[in-house]
Amino acid sequence: MGPATARAVALAFGLVLAPPVPDAIDAITSTVALLVSAEIGNMRSISPARSAPAGPMRPPSNALSAYDKAVSDFKRTLTERRAQIDSNQQLPNLPGQALYLARNNMISAYKNLTDTFPSKIGRPNKFGIPPAYFDADNEPLLDEYAALFRIMEREACKQVYLRAEIGRRNGAQSEKRSRPLIPH
Repeated sequence: MGPATARAVALAFGLVLAPPVPDAIDAITSTVALLVSAEIGNMRSISPARSAPAGPMRPPSNALSAYDKAVSDFKRTLTERRAQIDSNQQLPNLPGQALYLARNNMISAYKNLTDTFPSKIGRPNKFGIPPAYFDADNEPLLDEYAALFRIMEREACKQVYLRAEIGRRNGAQSEKRSRPLIPH
């Protein structure tokens, strides 16, 4: 065995037997603190874990009432949008925004509820949303949500087509008007 190999073996052996770096630093600082004998507190480089006070938690009844309200708001928003569509009323500028926000609020409120009461986590749902985030009993609400978006997208496509068609026709009419009366 050559000198380089012997050094490599010694280094590997030393690394295997050496204490982890934080422990070694703690041992050195503890020894220095004893020698200096100063009252400077804890000199450890890695402080021991201490529990921090938990943030403000919602009382359990608030989580349940917040979820019930979110479901109710989502149902109300779905019903309003369906009524507007069925009666051919003018939809707001961003017709899907209220639906999207109400859906997200319902999912978020359910997650808060299941964080508070893990026993409320239900069965899997057909959408593949984790059960801690979505109650499978609300699948019909998401079905209606998707149906409304399909209708709104179809209507938006019709509007774009109609505007393009009107623009094309207006362009053709203006083209006829711009032709000279006397051919060149």
